[in-house]
Amino acid sequence: MKLFGIKNKNKKNITFDDSLEYQEFMNFLKDIEKKESFKQDGKNFVLFWKAYKRIVGYGIRYASDKIKRKNWREVYGILVGSSENNFVLIKDAIPMIAGQRAGVEYEDKQYVDMAEIDYKIYEKALKDKKNDFIIGWWHTHPGFGFFFSPIDSLTQLGYQTNNPDAIGLIFDHVEKNKQSLGISGLRLKNAKRGIPSGYETVELLFNPEKKILLERIDKVIEKILKNQSTIEKRLTHIKEKIRNKDIAKLQELYGIIPLPQTSPDFPPLWKQLEESYTWEADESEKKYIIPDFRKSIEEKIAKYEKILKKLKNNGNFELYEKKKQNFTREILTLLEKPKNICIMMLKDLSNKMKFLNSFWDYLDTEERLLCNNVFNQISRYTENVNEIELNAFSKIS
Repeated sequence: MKLFGIKNKNKKNITFDDSLEYQEFMNFLKDIEKKESFKQDGKNFVLFWKAYKRIVGYGIRYASDKIKRKNWREVYGILVGSSENNFVLIKDAIPMIAGQRAGVEYEDKQYVDMAEIDYKIYEKALKDKKNDFIIGWWHTHPGFGFFFSPIDSLTQLGYQTNNPDAIGLIFDHVEKNKQSLGISGLRLKNAKRGIPSGYETVELLFNPEKKILLERIDKVIEKILKNQSTIEKRLTHIKEKIRNKDIAKLQELYGIIPLPQTSPDFPPLWKQLEESYTWEADESEKKYIIPDFRKSIEEKIAKYEKILKKLKNNGNFELYEKKKQNFTREILTLLEKPKNICIMMLKDLSNKMKFLNSFWDYLDTEERLLCNNVFNQISRYTENVNEIELNAFSKIS
């Protein structure tokens, strides 16, 4: 994402994270410190464009003037940033889950997702030599305004107990207008006292300034609302057509990837395929089942290997070369159809992702995971086919 107004001789595009190293942003912070309305011993919360646009972009998918009010849904996410001196920098906002009309139910799966995201943020921070971490959470109150419900206060307590600087942001598209960004920051007054302490509103600072954010966000909202139906159709296609039907059919007819033994609740094949990524060749077959298609090919390879060894040992080299070519051609022919199916699925997925990539920031963890897992499943299958081909060449040759 480009940062408007910052130029550098050596870099054409400067990211917001990079901007922290530049004098322009440091001057921005110094100007804020001069304002009498902020206490020097308190924390100033700076909301960056990337975080704001992701909050609004994801929220607007589930609640807007284009959606019937009865169908509005709240959404939830986490905030990523850092604390530097008296400033808490809110650099990013990761969409996590969409809930029902009355609120967001936070499931066990989201705790796992958040733990994984936290680990990735930590890894990236180490790599980039930054101090980014989860600094709070955000959710939407479509048509409700800015306040903490008892559940919201409990959620905030979980963040603020571990990090005294943690903040909760609330976005309400109804409150957004030409003068307002429709977002508010809230914190518990005293996390040590817990929920009874009550909450207070935190004045937010913006980078870039509020006027620029208002100009930019309208374009984001317009783009998402215009393409809302297509976003849903693309995601549904990837889920229902490619994952649930095509990949499952591929594994059913041309099974290559070893699958875990079916559990009592009979999980769908795509779920078994996701679990199969942990498979290793030396694991017990009690846990994993070799599909019939793969088993038959490996049996053919072993059979042909014995035949060729016998011919070679007997010095019958002319027949050896002829058989080797025939055996190799047969194995390649068996694998040709599933390989072509994989190519077609990848083309289909790529076609859908070309569009979805423009809206990647506004997809939640489940939607992003869906896209990544489908790509990984197809890639995993292709890798297994290539391994079998190499095995055939090495043994038959």
